[in-house]
Amino acid sequence: MRTETFHIGYHKTGSTFLQERVFSRLRETCYIYRQVDVDPDSRELVIPDEERRRLEAAREEGRSVVVSSEGICGGLAEDYPEAAESVARISPGARILLVIRSQYTILRSYHWLAVKAGLPLGIDDYVERIITTGKLDYLRLVEAYVDQFGRDAVKVLPFEELARDPEGFRRQVLEHLGSSEVPGPLEASPVRVSPSDLVVDAVLLANRLRNTLGLEARAAGRIRSGLMGGAFLISKWAGRIFGTKLRYRDFDRFRSALEAAYGPSNARLARLLGLDLAGHGYPLAETETPSRV
Repeated sequence: MRTETFHIGYHKTGSTFLQERVFSRLRETCYIYRQVDVDPDSRELVIPDEERRRLEAAREEGRSVVVSSEGICGGLAEDYPEAAESVARISPGARILLVIRSQYTILRSYHWLAVKAGLPLGIDDYVERIITTGKLDYLRLVEAYVDQFGRDAVKVLPFEELARDPEGFRRQVLEHLGSSEVPGPLEASPVRVSPSDLVVDAVLLANRLRNTLGLEARAAGRIRSGLMGGAFLISKWAGRIFGTKLRYRDFDRFRSALEAAYGPSNARLARLLGLDLAGHGYPLAETETPSRV
């Protein structure tokens, strides 16, 4: 059976695994990913002309399609539930794949992505920003896509299941895609080491200097490279000599704020979709957020 599936994110939830070890290995499926994104102002899905032509060709040939882009779910400081309408206009009968991750553990990764992208916000200001905008409120995003495509078409998988059982995770993804292909055995995944807090602070300092001093791109880039390189070197030797990754930032102090912000909606999402979010360490509250789906 021919299907069209949109993998919409989130960032730092195993997208590389899906793109390199699942989607790109499906020989009978048209895999679209190049420069697919959502316009942050209009919240419209953007698919380049070349990729649109590939999409139309696959439809004419009767081939299944997988479109994968973390940017469909949102940016680094806010989500784009409004983009669900745009996805529905392009592919009314699509299936949706969304991978989520505990807000407790994803916070460090998201802040690093935001800093690396040039955001000058420290961790306290960043946490306040994402809570205010509703970033990482998974229920809100799921509701938007269920409204457009129906509950059965929207598959939500916890990233923690990928970490625990990669083969089982892949099997669930293939089932949702409606694919009978076997992409081959899973080789060992490379270990991805997140940067030390010193590296994050070095890049953050470079971002702030750029904004404060109004530096041109070339000068700002040199300062950033120098600070980042020095921080990497210090972190490397600290690890070798003292066995530490220079993780001095205390993320546990945000637990109560994250539970208050996301606990009620996570509780509702867990019951709505039958997900064991408690077992995976998500913030949960006894009182649920009322749901529309």
